[in-house]
Amino acid sequence: IKNLKKIVKRADKVETYGVYNYPYATLEEALANVVYHRAYDIREPIEVRVEKEMIEIVSFPGPDRSVTKEGLKRYKVSNRRYRNRRIGDILKELHLTEGRNTGFGKILRTLEENGSPKPEFETDDDHSYFISRLFVHEAFLRAGKKEREQKRAKKRR
Repeated sequence: IKNLKKIVKRADKVETYGVYNYPYATLEEALANVVYHRAYDIREPIEVRVEKEMIEIVSFPGPDRSVTKEGLKRYKVSNRRYRNRRIGDILKELHLTEGRNTGFGKILRTLEENGSPKPEFETDDDHSYFISRLFVHEAFLRAGKKEREQKRAKKRR
């Protein structure tokens, strides 16, 4: 996953500012959380799908039963039960996690600071999977669309 930065000029301001396709801190937190919370007795890999408009991170099984689908939609998750305390300790030593239920807050904060869309978190009624969807900053969508339109215009000439 390449972390790209674009300089953006807003019509209502003199200054320009930089935005990332995906903030590094968001990706780091989302990936560290999935490593921390997955069940290692299930032989399914963590999946990271990089698509044009989003990154989707899939882990098996889903979150602890205390995490509800409604809570995920409202970004209100408070889970103090950890499946992998030793892995959590290693991630803390590497400064990748804090182990104080701050992951969702950090993901939301870093996306907002970048001007990125809010993420989606999903599980099913059986908590058999967990999906995090992180959406690319719109400046990268517009740029891609503009570049495609320019290429089409050149071909028509």
